Amino acid sequence: MMRSSPFILVRGVALMIVMTCYVFLLSTNIVEGVVGINWGRMTSNRLIPSMVVDLLLQNEIHEVKIFSASKNVLEAFSRSGIGVTITIPNQSLKDLLDPRAVKTWINDRIIPFEREQVDIRYVSIGADPYSKTYNNLTYFHASDVLKVVQNSLNDAGYGQKIKATIPHFFDVLNTNISKPSEADFRPDIKNMMVDIILFLKENNAPFIMDLFPIYYVHLRQWDPEFAFLDNKSNFWIVDDNGLKYTNAFDFIHDSFLWAIKKAGVSDMKLVAGQVGWPTDGFPNASPENAERFFKSLLSSVTSNRGTPMLPGAPIDVYLHSLTDENKLKIDRGAFQRHWGIYRFDGVPKFKIDFTGQGRDIFPTTARGVTRMPERWCIFNGDTSNMTIVKNSFDMACRESDCTPLAPGGSCSNLDYEHNISYAFNIYFQMKFQHVENKTCKFQGLGKVVPENPSIGTCVFPVEILQAEEAVAAVSFREALFHSSGERIHRGIGVNWGTQASQNMQPSTIVQMLKDNKIDQVKLFDSDHWTVKFFAGTGIEVMLGIPNNQLAKLAKDYDEAKDWVKENVTKHLYDGGVKIKYVAVGNEPFLKSYNGSNLKTTFPALKNIQKALDEAGIGDKIKVTTPQNADVYESGSNTPSAGNFRSDIKENMIQILKFFKENNSPFLVNIYPFLSLYQNPDFPMEFAFFDGGAKPVQDKGISYSNMFDANLDTLVWSLRKVGIQKMKIIVGEIGWPTEGHIKANVKLAQKFYDGFFKKMATNKGTPLYPGDIDYYLFSLTDENQKSIAPGDFERHWGVFRYDGQPKFPVDFTGKGHDKFPIAAKGVKYMDKEWCVFNSNVKNLTLVPDNLGYACSMGDCTSLNYPSSCNKLGSLQANISYAFNMYFQMQNQDVEACNFQGLAKIVKTNASTSECLFPLALESAGTRLWMQTGTSILAGLLVLLALL
Repeated sequence: MMRSSPFILVRGVALMIVMTCYVFLLSTNIVEGVVGINWGRMTSNRLIPSMVVDLLLQNEIHEVKIFSASKNVLEAFSRSGIGVTITIPNQSLKDLLDPRAVKTWINDRIIPFEREQVDIRYVSIGADPYSKTYNNLTYFHASDVLKVVQNSLNDAGYGQKIKATIPHFFDVLNTNISKPSEADFRPDIKNMMVDIILFLKENNAPFIMDLFPIYYVHLRQWDPEFAFLDNKSNFWIVDDNGLKYTNAFDFIHDSFLWAIKKAGVSDMKLVAGQVGWPTDGFPNASPENAERFFKSLLSSVTSNRGTPMLPGAPIDVYLHSLTDENKLKIDRGAFQRHWGIYRFDGVPKFKIDFTGQGRDIFPTTARGVTRMPERWCIFNGDTSNMTIVKNSFDMACRESDCTPLAPGGSCSNLDYEHNISYAFNIYFQMKFQHVENKTCKFQGLGKVVPENPSIGTCVFPVEILQAEEAVAAVSFREALFHSSGERIHRGIGVNWGTQASQNMQPSTIVQMLKDNKIDQVKLFDSDHWTVKFFAGTGIEVMLGIPNNQLAKLAKDYDEAKDWVKENVTKHLYDGGVKIKYVAVGNEPFLKSYNGSNLKTTFPALKNIQKALDEAGIGDKIKVTTPQNADVYESGSNTPSAGNFRSDIKENMIQILKFFKENNSPFLVNIYPFLSLYQNPDFPMEFAFFDGGAKPVQDKGISYSNMFDANLDTLVWSLRKVGIQKMKIIVGEIGWPTEGHIKANVKLAQKFYDGFFKKMATNKGTPLYPGDIDYYLFSLTDENQKSIAPGDFERHWGVFRYDGQPKFPVDFTGKGHDKFPIAAKGVKYMDKEWCVFNSNVKNLTLVPDNLGYACSMGDCTSLNYPSSCNKLGSLQANISYAFNMYFQMQNQDVEACNFQGLAKIVKTNASTSECLFPLALESAGTRLWMQTGTSILAGLLVLLALL
């Protein structure tokens, strides 16, 4: 329990007088408080807008904040009497800096609907744009957009009615305050916040705060009861002015009041823009606790109880949120999909009286909802091939919503078979029960049943009839702007893989590519959240389809159509994503795969291209398949002896003819380093481009480097199957910097320097002259890649995990000795490292803990001859392993225990050669429901950042 001094000084009395005047001023300006609600629409099948309007009116909710301001949504509120807040997404802020663009937006999204009697009250500029959870500096344009929007509304004659404002998460305040009076805005944004507050005051607009007591209490490690407003907590806080705080809502609210007062404004209206309680996926998240929280909150709000600083003052609140959203990203935790007071289908989860009278009632259910047939997809119990079972489970969870299976979730206590059944069913339902499309097949493991398999608190849902398909909210650029999208130059591309414990935000990656004039990117999947950040950039994108999806795309054309619809056409709009290719599979004919993809690759290619053609985009977007250079071979080690491997030759001929007919390119991955790695007799200088190797003579052509010889071996192989002319793209080429005697920064720099100089000549190879498109491998290191081929697999990046370049390289090929431009706006977690506790004398526990840290983390830099191999002591090696695990677990305190062998320090343990990395802040780790993956770890990431 925290208490202030038992007596109050004269200064405190004076402060109370000031606060009394403050309350009087506020009481003269604040109108009657209201209860509104937030409505988001990121669901697989959502209620149509008219149903939602009816639901709000049934429950006497007369204010709503919408996150998708599409026209059909706004139209539904016409003549409803419901006040509407429109949100401008963060990613669209930069598009509205120009007053002309804002005028266009107002003409499109405000004026027509005001004429149709849509009661628009507020325009929300971004979603917590100054929160520390965002790394994108573009969001700091929010204050400029605020002014442009409000001034434009004023000019259009709507400024007295419609107010622009910015919502703020509670982390815009300084951290670790012990009482509200200590609150102030963070130093890095203080001046900006003062400017915003003064502008809001000038325009009589409110200050919006988003506050979630469940987060705040967990973050501060206070009594969980303090999150509720029913005064059952034994924990309270007394401020210097004698005001007593018995709950987190009042504490946060009055902290904002203090910060605003210190900014020079003492009569600002505050609105709680988002306040809620999740029902799954978070400590203390349950329908029972949500019911208790809302009951105490609404009772407080509707009784005008106020807060200690504003006793008796009404407070506007917007509850978060109306319904669950099963397509929201869970990179910050499973709870993100479970904020709804209602389930996705409009059925309430718990009792709540929106009037605040405390009645023990369920809210009304959405009317007019039609459910699909009562049938469920479950696991048939066949465990004869556990690899297929696991892969099917992973696929189902990756493409649907398995968050209730997370630790602590409503379905977390299911046995193994029911876990699989839940995953199968949620995939089946989110695919609209398409039995004819085999959405319950799962390679023979699924079956459709009429009996409800729900168990206890775990509900196996039945989808509602296709009310509306979920699509991501489009940016205002989509509606207003037409991007030329022309590349400045051709040929420079890069692979961007995300098999890392932490990844930089896509917006950061996009900016880094633009800064370095890299205008093509090759992805290994088609994740919508990632792809959308390339909209309007002009960067050409190659989408990827993993090998584990080939079978279903090969067998079922409808699957291919759905894939194209969800992953390609959705991004194609004016100013959208410039998708150039779809890579079907990744090195599917690799020798080590033992022919597992031979029967599925070509049919999948055909189905995807057919779907592209039917969508009317097949002439612009082409399919291809990246192949490893091992698909061809040369018995005499000369290019002219090249030919496709006999075991795949017929398959290659089929594919090549198809490519020829559809004007598709051939993608080949060429790795001179791997030739060195796999063959100790390979002449080292032949891997580079500086002419130091003994040339290989072949039919009058002299080859001085492995790249030219390898690519021309492909040309010969193509010719021998009747393909005389075909565009060739180098899908992957690069050099690792650790994990092998030949993998180091010096040789990587040498390789890239020679490669870029060669590419700059546009001379190509002897048999393939001219410009060559290529994709470097890779953009950044990936510390969770398999190291079965070698430790070097995690160290292909030109940039480190955090976007810092490893060595000088000039992408233009002009030979300038300069580093590439580093990623901007990258933020790290606290400067804390986990090291070996030197006070420990009993080392018997070290081997097991060291082995655990390395198996769950990444110790490849410790192995010979990598950068951390010469730390000089066993303790230093242990510290490196412990710290890697600690950082990869997002600095979870429990991850630096190791049975008492470790401790957390503030001193950087790095040496001149060995980096002890820090975890990235708001890294956005993907949390697929895989065996051994804990979704709870995502919650810890979020809490560490708040």
